[in-house]
Amino acid sequence: MDNEVSSPLISVVVPVYNTAEYLERCVNSLINQTFKDYEIVLVNDGSTDDSPEICRAYSEKYSFIKTVSRETAVFQQQEIQAWQKHQADI
Repeated sequence: MDNEVSSPLISVVVPVYNTAEYLERCVNSLINQTFKDYEIVLVNDGSTDDSPEICRAYSEKYSFIKTVSRETAVFQQQEIQAWQKHQADI
């Protein structure tokens, strides 16, 4: 029996910047998809609203949701960081 943990097939990267008003709707939509071989990477780019707390709550509740956060950052740097952390094959 193979003890290796398989990585998800798809990583869905969601850029987040002051999107608290829409973030839960977005993430819930992704969670409710019928396809399940994926991970969600929430990339918070220094939001000043409730977005970081929402991201943290989802990451704590669901093992397939990861949050990448920086206080202040250029989005390109976060995008690179998110891609480096992704685990999916595609």
